[in-house]
Amino acid sequence: VPIASVQLVSDRGQSKMGRGSRQRSRSLSVGSANSHSSERKRGRRRRSASDAGKNKNIDDTNPKESSGGSTDHKQESLDAKEDNASQLSVQNEVEDKGSTLSPRATTSRKKRSGSKSESLNDTSSQVDKIDVEIDDAEKRTGVGSNSDIAENQQPGDSDLAVKRPPTLDVVVHRVRNLDYLPSSIVCMRATPIKSKYDCLAISRGDGSVELRATSQKFRTLAIVAGRPGKEVNALAWIMPPNETENIVPVLVGGSQDGSLFVVDFQSLSFKSMASSGGGGIFALESLYQSSGGGETSGASLVAAACEDGSVRIFQLTPDNALSLSSTIPTTGAAVLSLAWRRMEQTASPDTMSGTAVFAGVADGTIRTFTYGRGDKNKRSGWKSGHRMTAESLGRRIPTRIWSLKLLIDWTLVSSDSLGNIQFWDGKTGSLEQTFQQSEQKADVLDIDVSSDECSVFASGVDSRVVNFERPSKDSSDFGRRWVLSHAYRPHTHDVKSVAICYANNGDTEPKREMLCTGGIDMKLCTYLTQKFNRKRPRTLYPWPDKSLVFLSKKSRIFAILKNARVDIHKLHENPSELMKPVAPKESSLLGTFEIKTRSNLTCGAFNDDGKLMAVCDSASVFVLRLNQQDFTPSRIPVAGKVRSAVSSISFNGNSTIIVAAADGEMHVFQLKQREEKERFVLMQSFSPEMDGAGRIAKRLPVSSISLSLDSGKWLAGLNDEYDGSTVDIYVREANKYRHWWTLPKLANTITAISFIGEGSDTKLVVGCTNYDILVFDVGLRKTDSWGCTSGGEVRNAVEREMASRYDYPLQVCIHPSNKGKAILRSTGVFLVVDLLQEPPSICRTVPEKHVRRKKRKRGQSLGNAEDTEGVEAVQCLRYNSMLFMGYSGDHELLIVEQPWLNVVATLPEAIQRRIYGT
Repeated sequence: VPIASVQLVSDRGQSKMGRGSRQRSRSLSVGSANSHSSERKRGRRRRSASDAGKNKNIDDTNPKESSGGSTDHKQESLDAKEDNASQLSVQNEVEDKGSTLSPRATTSRKKRSGSKSESLNDTSSQVDKIDVEIDDAEKRTGVGSNSDIAENQQPGDSDLAVKRPPTLDVVVHRVRNLDYLPSSIVCMRATPIKSKYDCLAISRGDGSVELRATSQKFRTLAIVAGRPGKEVNALAWIMPPNETENIVPVLVGGSQDGSLFVVDFQSLSFKSMASSGGGGIFALESLYQSSGGGETSGASLVAAACEDGSVRIFQLTPDNALSLSSTIPTTGAAVLSLAWRRMEQTASPDTMSGTAVFAGVADGTIRTFTYGRGDKNKRSGWKSGHRMTAESLGRRIPTRIWSLKLLIDWTLVSSDSLGNIQFWDGKTGSLEQTFQQSEQKADVLDIDVSSDECSVFASGVDSRVVNFERPSKDSSDFGRRWVLSHAYRPHTHDVKSVAICYANNGDTEPKREMLCTGGIDMKLCTYLTQKFNRKRPRTLYPWPDKSLVFLSKKSRIFAILKNARVDIHKLHENPSELMKPVAPKESSLLGTFEIKTRSNLTCGAFNDDGKLMAVCDSASVFVLRLNQQDFTPSRIPVAGKVRSAVSSISFNGNSTIIVAAADGEMHVFQLKQREEKERFVLMQSFSPEMDGAGRIAKRLPVSSISLSLDSGKWLAGLNDEYDGSTVDIYVREANKYRHWWTLPKLANTITAISFIGEGSDTKLVVGCTNYDILVFDVGLRKTDSWGCTSGGEVRNAVEREMASRYDYPLQVCIHPSNKGKAILRSTGVFLVVDLLQEPPSICRTVPEKHVRRKKRKRGQSLGNAEDTEGVEAVQCLRYNSMLFMGYSGDHELLIVEQPWLNVVATLPEAIQRRIYGT
């Protein structure tokens, strides 16, 4: 396959999801306090300049007086005065190195003049180039920094600003055609309000289950890789029987193949597999979940709704095995939904005494079962109660009861396939109220109730999320009737799951209650339940925290993992040879590998020369040697098994692999050759020093590995925890790694790490959830002076600009040649700072007028706007939906994006709704 380029601005060639092959070439100038690009200028500001001379070279930094009179000169001077903020500019690299062209101005000239001279189409060699300019008082060279301006500037033009030379100049390879597709949300369950740790478990269509920390901007703590063709369609939280102070809840999952298992996020695997004995599992419910975490005696019990019509109750034993404890006889049809709760406290030692079960059956009925206490003549057991029948409207197919919730006052809330949300009296079985979720009368798939049981939230096939409220218990209103309060429609397709979650606001303040919804459109939407009718929902897009893209700088290739498949792409050898800003017809894809594994692939890496590639699943490490001619792989055996799942992997040089296992151990493999046969041999295994069983219980696998530039003398591993994160640092002495230091606990969670410097100057740069940047001297085991001043007023401007963002840093990229330039990359923004200067006092946004920029109240300032001598940080909003960022050379940067509209184009058709006026 011919090698093609993927480095221009919009490379969508050969994309099945894109709208066509299109590519643009731009040169970005980010963060200059006096740079005069015209990204935010309107077309009307350039009309006079374009009409005055169609073939005239427009220079924003050097406005020249035209032969047509002084009107154009005044207009250009006015533009230079008004454009005093940091902007994005398009530089003409071929015809005039010092000129800058505005994208909007260029478009206006092309439309009005009809001439192609001096336009982007005449540019024969344009590459996407980002000039990240950071305010530096020492580099303000004045008028003399630009020879053209110095020659043409008039004595009276003192108000003309001068563009400073860029301090970070790189070519950007912007790739947008990798066709990465996230998976839909199947089920969600949050830990109860009384749980010590606030988490949200999400199962997706590819079989994976991810754990998110609701108190840490919903960042992903761990992902258990799924198995192809096996969805986890039911989840429930329980507590193990040997409860201690530092114990964490256990997540139990069920599948429609009839298997019940424990989702272990510490080992990244599914454990304690058990058969339901009644066919597929459609729903799970636990006493610990329904009681809000207050259940003690029956906290280890979980009930499963089975396909054969029975309800089977399992108990988690001390050795983490699921054993059958009780069975409710079959109802004659599949049980689709469950509600189980302890309604009265009894003195009986039986853990199920005083509980009631409501089962939604596929025949359109709701069955009631209560657990009766035994006496001398009768054993304890389940007793069948009344039966409630849902209206079928004369249809032959019975109404499906998709979800049930039981409140403490015996109010039963149900949702069905006719679009009804109904409120029943659980004691008598009488119907009290009925509401229609929407006019479409589509299935309502899931419902959930707030902690005070005064708000009910529901959604389904019609993506409308509705809220029903009733007066509080202390209210004097008679009857406490339910009313429809408010509704939103943030999703475009079916909402499959609705869950109430909680976030910790501090030790003294009560937890913040939030509603989470998700479904086929893959997005996770969150709402504040207390302000549901006043604050709009927040959307979290399904981009992975741990990048599935990995790069080889020397061979200029990169790959992306797609479940059990690996796609390898090639970067252009010489970007300056690209003559047209249009995507080539040839594909950049070099090869695709299908790997037959027990689970989906989790991580991968290239060695330095790109000849070896390592990928991992939940149980194995695969090392492949790539033929540089046709990129056909040949497997290299690995001697020495890793006893748990691999969470992260990295190459050190060309022949050493460092593997981080889920059990906390690090493994070093070395390439050996005997009798013309290659294999990787285990050289060392080491682990961090733990300070108690409590820390081990809440510690999760390593999410990322960072190696120092001096051949990996220093090694850092980022470990996620339920209440934060830790960083363990190791040093290599005599070809053996040993634990050196564990970073102190920070106020904000660390989400990204990277080494900077070499030898004795080696330091570790960490990025936190609020975009705070700290530098640690690993040799001296202390915080560097750059990070020590971060707590003062000097840093407030950056923190106020970035801390309120919903995303958080995922990568720290260090410039290969200029070691002081660091980039913090998230999915929707990247922040550029200079670590060799003082902490920034100004935070500028590029483009200044951007739709995604944070809206500030009038009078609020981010630093001193007149402080032209202060050090500034720059946040760039030009790129969005970023999956990866990395340096492919000294002056080349690879940015991989996945446009959201291309993902939406692959979704199935949504339900048709009647819209007013159509």
